[in-house]
Amino acid sequence: MESCILPTGTLRYSPGRACDGYTLFSPMRQKQTFLIDMEGYIVHQWAHDTTPGLYSVLLENGNLLRGALCEPKYTDHGGEGGAVQEIDWDGNIVWEYRHHRPESCQHHAFKRMSNGNTLILCWRRYSWEEARERGRLEQWMPAPDLPEYQEGLWVNFVEEVTPAGSVVWSWNMWDHAGGAPDCFDLNYVVSNQHYKQGLLDWAHVNNVDDVPEHGEILLCSRTFSEFMFVSRKTGRITYRFGNPAASGRGQGPSFIDPGDQQLFGPHCATWLGDGKVLVFDNGWMHPLGNRSRMLIVDRSSDSIIWQWHAGTGNSFYSAIQSGVQLLPNGNVLACATEHGHFVEVDPSGGPNGSGGEIVWEFVNPMTKQGPRAILTEATNTGSPATNAVHRAHRYVRDYPGLAGRQLTRKTPFVPQCPEGPWKAWGELIGCNS
Repeated sequence: MESCILPTGTLRYSPGRACDGYTLFSPMRQKQTFLIDMEGYIVHQWAHDTTPGLYSVLLENGNLLRGALCEPKYTDHGGEGGAVQEIDWDGNIVWEYRHHRPESCQHHAFKRMSNGNTLILCWRRYSWEEARERGRLEQWMPAPDLPEYQEGLWVNFVEEVTPAGSVVWSWNMWDHAGGAPDCFDLNYVVSNQHYKQGLLDWAHVNNVDDVPEHGEILLCSRTFSEFMFVSRKTGRITYRFGNPAASGRGQGPSFIDPGDQQLFGPHCATWLGDGKVLVFDNGWMHPLGNRSRMLIVDRSSDSIIWQWHAGTGNSFYSAIQSGVQLLPNGNVLACATEHGHFVEVDPSGGPNGSGGEIVWEFVNPMTKQGPRAILTEATNTGSPATNAVHRAHRYVRDYPGLAGRQLTRKTPFVPQCPEGPWKAWGELIGCNS
């Protein structure tokens, strides 16, 4: 008998406290997107020609907007996509923007703007000769006889694309490399032990959001361990939070001392309005140990005003990727990518100082080997784990994109299994065979 790691499906649900609706997610190893109800049943699904690159959102018109992984891959940094697609309820591609070239490609993130255009995050490859001329130091470049030298330095840029596929605005991180606090330090490298993260993929920006009321975009950098607002007009950083050492203004971490650094490999910085940013802090390379958390930062006070993490570090952790969403009832939904683990937290509940109480919890049953009622060592090996999910999003029942949709058919992921984790583990184990 295989040893059990974790049951899948809905593990916890508090009706009345959880934000009632439907959760959308695209398993990273599957060419499918699922919409599930609060009990974990599939109420709708889409089939795709490619695996995700990396996630999907449901638009107000009822269409999916998704990243698609194109072949061949041109990088080995994680997060490459190549295309952003809009797909109708029946699975037909109604719009696609493809940026998939050996020297530049779409990766990680996108955001549909209120004007109908789409912000798309991309990489561009620069040679080490160009990097040297721009100010990159030799100590942060691979030796010329190594394969990595031929790969070059990958730098983030953003395109704003119209429905017709025209680029009407762009911003390139390369143009704002420098030593000032409103620039990006070309020689800030997280660690020479993390070669491709620190040397080849300079900042590893993993998210882009629109901040139209201030004429800014919001970016999140894993390797800089900060999020930053960038002026659309000047291209300069107007505010940054998470790691003062990345701009020469603070003490970096050492051994068991985090120094002045507050974020460690964060993802999914999301603009909430009123000066607030929601972010998933992965806790990657934290000197005090692994522990992911979700938090809200107030830009006006330059401080964390709310945070939640599990009681123990290994209860809710992902070193890579992951996402967060503020729900209409004030709860926060988080997805820890590596284990396909979703939690919804009520900030008003839980013991004092805990940051909140879990009111809904779900583990993705879809693995590389197919749907599983429990994850075992055989079904959950690899990095990321075979049931990994980049992000999950909740949509309330009256969300415009769900209007008129038939969502009453409840399909279980594993039909032969008993419903819910409250059933005997022996029965669940039998469903894995």
